[in-house]
Amino acid sequence: MRALVIMISSLLVLCIFNSCQKEFEDPNDPSVNTTVSFKAKINGVQFIADIHNASIINDSVITLTGKSNDGQMIAFSVADSGVHVYTLDINSITNVGLYVDANSLAFTSVEGGSPAESGGNLAIVSIDPVKKLMSGTFNFKAFRQLDGTQRIITEGVFNNISY
Repeated sequence: MRALVIMISSLLVLCIFNSCQKEFEDPNDPSVNTTVSFKAKINGVQFIADIHNASIINDSVITLTGKSNDGQMIAFSVADSGVHVYTLDINSITNVGLYVDANSLAFTSVEGGSPAESGGNLAIVSIDPVKKLMSGTFNFKAFRQLDGTQRIITEGVFNNISY
């Protein structure tokens, strides 16, 4: 009987401490981050944009650009103007991801011969029409048809980019 009381008391204490635990906040979740940033990994190497901007053109096209001091750039143009996930499909003529390296060589999400070579996603998770800020995530494969090379952009996050 005493062992049962100790076990129940222990479980009660564990439940109390567990319920007081702070909720986990993902530092890469753009909806909880208030700083302005635009970053990603390009072939596993960190990219941080020093200049960034966005625009919504005629409520039908969203553009988003981040450029680093060394001349690298990641840019997007997608049809529509809302909060959702945009597919950067190899066959798309409206949703495109672009990467330009420090030597001005351009790679896009719509070049190549198969989805293994290019394509990906741009997720816009918030658009604040009052403060004119946009946040989201992205990842895509960019291909350069001219020489058959590819760049893989992962862990892309943009927070509070002005439009």
